Amino acid sequence: MTCDIVTIAPKIEPSVVFEIPNEPEELPASIAEKMTPKMRYFGKIDKLRDEEMKKNLRSLFEVGFTNFDINKALL
Repeated sequence: MTCDIVTIAPKIEPSVVFEIPNEPEELPASIAEKMTPKMRYFGKIDKLRDEEMKKNLRSLFEVGFTNFDINKALL
């Protein structure tokens, strides 16, 4: 007894390729303006001058205290 195995190759359709723009100004405004909560929080930290406060605010965020204004007031 013999067994013949037939292999059928799937028909491959050309896939759609999206180009990702390299420059931020090429992004749609709705995407370019979106920031994560962490990005907003750390952006506020970057505006401060006191390095010790910056360090403490980063530490607070990392352990779950994510309200910048309350954290700053408590420090």
